Amino acid sequence: MGNALKKTGYFYASFTMGYSGYMVYSNKQVRDAFVGFVRPVWMKVKPPRKALCEKKAEDLEMTSGLEVLELWADCGQLFPLYPGSVDWHGVEENPHLKSAILNTAENNGFPKPILEVTTSPPMDFLAKADDESFDSIVSQRHLSELEDCEELVKEAFRVLKPGGVFVAWDTPGSSKCKIPRKDEQAINYLEDEVGFNEAEVDFEKGGAVVSIKARKKRNFNMGFIFGNLGASNR
Repeated sequence: MGNALKKTGYFYASFTMGYSGYMVYSNKQVRDAFVGFVRPVWMKVKPPRKALCEKKAEDLEMTSGLEVLELWADCGQLFPLYPGSVDWHGVEENPHLKSAILNTAENNGFPKPILEVTTSPPMDFLAKADDESFDSIVSQRHLSELEDCEELVKEAFRVLKPGGVFVAWDTPGSSKCKIPRKDEQAINYLEDEVGFNEAEVDFEKGGAVVSIKARKKRNFNMGFIFGNLGASNR
C-alpha cells in the first residue's frame, strides 16, 4: 500500500511539473513572466566567466564614441563591458526584463538609455529601421540562437551608417548558423557576399565563443574635395 501511494505521488508530481513546464513554454506571456523573474536572479548567481567578459569588452571597443543599437538586451549584461562613451539604444521583446535592464544601465553609468520594448522579435525592429540610421549594431544573443542569422547580418549592414560597425558572437562549431565557421570563410562571406569592408573573426581563449566584427565602408565625399578646390581658386 505504501509503495502504491509513493508511485501515485511520484506520478502526480511528475505530471504537475510537466504540465507546468508546458504552460510556461507554450504561453508567451507566462514564459516572459517566468524568464523575467528567473533570468536576473540566474545572472547574479552564475555570472559570465571573466575570460568571456574580457573578450566581449575587447570586441566592444569598436563602439567607442558611437551610437549603439543593441538587439536582445536581455538583462543588460553588456553594460559593464562597453567603453565609457557610447550612446546606447536597446531593443528587448520581454517586458518583464525592462527593470533589470534599466537598473543595470544606471548602475554602470548609463543615465539615459533608450530602451524599446517590442511585441515582436528585435529582428522585426531592425527590418523596419531606416537605411544607414545607426553607427553600430550589437547582437547580444548568439547567432546560432536565431532562426536566420544571415538575415540579421544583411539587415545590420543595411541599417549601419557608412563607417559603422557590427559586433556579434556565436558558439564555435555551431551547425545552426549558416555563416561559415572557419575564419577565412567567414571573412569572405562578410566582405564578398554581405558587403562589409573590414571583417574580423576570432576565438576567445578557451574556445567558448567566436566573435564576429565588421565595419561598413566609409563614403568618400568627392564633392567636399572639389568644393574646396573651387573655393581656393576664387
